Amino acid sequence: MALPKSFFAPRALGPASRSPATLALLLLLLACESPETEGCIHCGLHSKNLKTRFAYLCAQYRERYRQANCTGYPWGRESSLGLALDDMSLDLLLEKTHRVFRVIEINQSLTDFPKFWNWLHEVKIPEQSREALCPPACQGSALVWNCTTCRRVELRCWDMKTCYPEGGGLEKITRLICSISGSCLFLGIVSCALEFWLRANTREEEGPV
Repeated sequence: MALPKSFFAPRALGPASRSPATLALLLLLLACESPETEGCIHCGLHSKNLKTRFAYLCAQYRERYRQANCTGYPWGRESSLGLALDDMSLDLLLEKTHRVFRVIEINQSLTDFPKFWNWLHEVKIPEQSREALCPPACQGSALVWNCTTCRRVELRCWDMKTCYPEGGGLEKITRLICSISGSCLFLGIVSCALEFWLRANTREEEGPV
């Protein structure tokens, strides 16, 4: 269920809107959303009530700093399209999110809330998705949580171009390593041949004993 733009508008944050009733309304509207709109970080069975806590922290941030939004990545699958997590990664992210939310709730350090949430979606979840769906961890396919549908499915591994978009640099490094290895091998052969030639000449000069 999408919230009306007027609900988020900064001008609507008058004295009457700073009451518990405003936060309660926001939590009620978010709770009415369909589970199909969930994103990857919210797919675990033991989510430690992260959805309600996210909504509460977001509402507090918007009210304190007069902002229309608390983050560029709203709650829902739109923030995690095309990504996937394995069971272990999902559990670790859920636990980390719970702990960070707890620290923010205790210290009321609301400026850390959007920083953490943005980092989670810009860095951590894509990184964990690559680990789950890229070689060497993924061979053929993997059983993961689809962040778009919030369902556990078997997905094909990503191709090398998707996993390593900087492949051009990787090829250059590979060529350099092969070139260095070839040079070392050539120098080793030359050194052995030279040593053999020197020993043969020495024996000829000494003559038979």
